Amino acid sequence: MHWVVSQAAPLRRLHVQSDLHLFDADSWVSGGVAANTVVDGKVNFGGQQQWVMRNVHLGEGAVGGAWNLVFVGCTGAVPKEGDGAGRDNDAVMGPSISVENTPGSRIEKPYIVMKQKQSPIRENRGTQRINVSNQSDLPFVSDHPLYEFELRVPRITSGSDALGPKFDGEDDYVRDFRRVKLGIPAFNDSALAAFENHSVLQKALDQGKDLVLAP
Repeated sequence: MHWVVSQAAPLRRLHVQSDLHLFDADSWVSGGVAANTVVDGKVNFGGQQQWVMRNVHLGEGAVGGAWNLVFVGCTGAVPKEGDGAGRDNDAVMGPSISVENTPGSRIEKPYIVMKQKQSPIRENRGTQRINVSNQSDLPFVSDHPLYEFELRVPRITSGSDALGPKFDGEDDYVRDFRRVKLGIPAFNDSALAAFENHSVLQKALDQGKDLVLAP
């Protein structure tokens, strides 16, 4: 997998079932973040610099890199500080800094899950009720959605629980995510600004809605 960025678009909550390449040939790359991620293969930094790996499992270690490579709470084949300085064979080049092998605390970002309801009930023509079990039943759907959204907030962990990636979500705080207000920037659009202003957003929050800010 190639993920070629410069201080943008972090990788989060991902399982890479191959090598992870953070560069592309001679392209300019400078900085990024990977968090709560599993890499089965090897991480190749190429010419990357100022990169943070946080709670990442490194299956086959890391190669390449220029400087300022930081590893926090990582597991697997984690480079040690000073490994391979000036070499480009089997260790990270340049200063590789492994800090806080056991972080004081770990805080993950909330995330949204779309899940299919277990046994949604739909009405067919007349009074017969059917269970929707596959997509072929979709023409019979009337009022109730097949899917629902959840907002999941991972709990703060510390000590050994703050090491490595964690995907199971068993300790997440889960709340319904169907009552949502989408906030869109109005910029110079006066018509849109009439519907997207601070009082409208505050009213949505007062009504118990979740607020999502769109770019």
